[in-house]
Amino acid sequence: MKLKILEALKAMGGEPLMDLDRATNKQIQLTLRHICVEALLRPLDTDVQLSVMQKFQMGELAHKIYNATEEMDITPEEAVLIKERVGKSFPVLIVWNVSKLMG
Repeated sequence: MKLKILEALKAMGGEPLMDLDRATNKQIQLTLRHICVEALLRPLDTDVQLSVMQKFQMGELAHKIYNATEEMDITPEEAVLIKERVGKSFPVLIVWNVSKLMG
């Protein structure tokens, strides 16, 4: 599956969703990359049940997405993992955007 990491997330009216970049203290447009990386790295209460290897693999996937410069291939299992983490980590508008962009 292709992950279009540079695709922008949009509000219901079509305007880009923005966020504050903590490093630069400037407004940035949210992309699928931002959300995927954050979802994989953000701790959830259920993470205590994950093995060290599962946590390592999530970190590796987040690193791969973070460093990608164009759309990238991910496995169906990685796509499911990202969607599940986004669904547990973010509000409806973000989940809706990610679901649309990832199919």
